Amino acid sequence: MPTVACEAMMMHKTVVISNVCGVADDIIDDWNGFVFKAEDVDDLCRAIVKK
Repeated sequence: MPTVACEAMMMHKTVVISNVCGVADDIIDDWNGFVFKAEDVDDLCRAIVKK
C-alpha cells in the first residue's frame, strides 16, 4: 500500500484508492475506504460521491 494511504488511515481519513497492482488489498470498500477501478472515471466519481 502506498505510504500516503497508510498515513491517511493513521489520521482516520477516508482513503480512495485504485485497484492497480494489489494496492487496495488492505482496503475494504465502504468500510475503511473506497476502491475504484483504474482508468474508470465513472467508478472514481462513485467513490468520491460516497465519501
